[in-house]
Amino acid sequence: QSTKQTTKRIRELVPVNNQKYQGKNAFHLKGYGGHVMDVEGNNAHNESRILTWDLHGGDNQIWIITPTN
Repeated sequence: QSTKQTTKRIRELVPVNNQKYQGKNAFHLKGYGGHVMDVEGNNAHNESRILTWDLHGGDNQIWIITPTN
């Protein structure tokens, strides 16, 4: 049984306007369809599925961007 994989591209980093994440480089990752990256079921475990969903502002849609050298 094969699984079709779809590549989603990020179009825009939308800063999170939430006091809880102030100063933490927190963003919503918005794709071309207007949806944002979302961890399915608000689950923070390894191997959780990532999908796109309507923006609702939950913690499972907030991504911390860490700069690298």
